[in-house]
Amino acid sequence: MLEFTGERIVPGAANCEPLFAEKMYVEYSARYLLASQIAAGARVLDVGCGVGYGARLLADAGAREIIAFDLSVGAIEHARTNFAHPALRFENGDATNFAFDGQFDLITCFELIKHVDDQEAVFRCIAAALTPEGVVVMSTPCALAQKRNEFHTNEYTETEFRDAFARHFPHHRLMVEINHFTALVTDAKPKMLDRIHTLHDQIGLEQADYFIGLATKGDPARLAIPLPVMVIANDSYIKLLERNEVILQNRRITIDAEAAFVLGTMAELKAARDEADQRVDAYA
Repeated sequence: MLEFTGERIVPGAANCEPLFAEKMYVEYSARYLLASQIAAGARVLDVGCGVGYGARLLADAGAREIIAFDLSVGAIEHARTNFAHPALRFENGDATNFAFDGQFDLITCFELIKHVDDQEAVFRCIAAALTPEGVVVMSTPCALAQKRNEFHTNEYTETEFRDAFARHFPHHRLMVEINHFTALVTDAKPKMLDRIHTLHDQIGLEQADYFIGLATKGDPARLAIPLPVMVIANDSYIKLLERNEVILQNRRITIDAEAAFVLGTMAELKAARDEADQRVDAYA
């Protein structure tokens, strides 16, 4: 099993804190499931595929052929071992300088661009590999005042990301990925949700954790789909919060009792001191 590096998510890696891994897995899965809506019957290229679970999601969605590549030899070995599929081929390759036979109907590139020095080279290679009516789906974290960690070369602002797409594609669309705390009421696994209530106004570019860029050189109507996607993890995080809440409540009760005891002791000591002072004054 490939180890977690602090950046590339490896499902099941023993050295990764489970809830952090689950959070990242949810985020990455959402991006691939977004793209999977247009994967059926398509020839797909997954640029910077990591350990391969996302490319496997695209294969399971009915892609005709997928070439998925990554610079890491270890990641590709892991992908071939754990996420093989008849329609899927894993290769080693450089995102700034690649060329495969023919062009692709769908190109995905999730969380790679932030690691690359020559980001324009990635855009050029992707544009050259895309069919005239093909669609590219790419993600990157929303830029903060400081880079999130030492693994990131550059993080885009909204304007920078839009401008990068505009330089290479005549039509583009920007979506956002936002992490939310949710509760679901249902009697079975829903295929679609048509009633979503937001307690806070946090569905917009201003709240983006990640930008998802979609682009095409052909008909802009191709960008009307994919539709929004939500991925639901298990309830481990909720159970952890509930456990911690019980721990904190019990600790608060203990601290309140200890504080009451200390305050009582202080009151007794003050009374004893006052009595002593009175005795001293009586003998003065």
